[in-house]
Amino acid sequence: MNEDTTRNLPSFEERVLSELAAMRAEFRSEFAAVRAEVSALNTRMASVETRLTGVETRLTKLEDKVDSRLRETRPIWEGVVLKLNAIETLLSEIKLQFDELLQDIITMRGRIRGLEQRERERLRPPAA
Repeated sequence: MNEDTTRNLPSFEERVLSELAAMRAEFRSEFAAVRAEVSALNTRMASVETRLTGVETRLTKLEDKVDSRLRETRPIWEGVVLKLNAIETLLSEIKLQFDELLQDIITMRGRIRGLEQRERERLRPPAA
């Protein structure tokens, strides 16, 4: 019985080759799975690159449009700025004139009060 058991056992070389074949089959299976994942990632990356190219194109067109509009409106804004500066200068002059007018009014009120005071003193009966 002992001899039958040992005769049916595979040789060392057969066992090693069998293990290597199993490892090779497992490696091929895993390699195929990794290759499929890499292929899927490449496809997704290509899609992202395509979309990014589209976004860059749209952004370039938008920048060109903004630059064009700025060139169109720049003279208008320059005119507005000139007018605003003129208005600011005029308002400064008006403020100075208004300040002088207020000072004149205050001076005039002081004189009127002085005249009213003198008139009251003139009309006051003499003290006995």
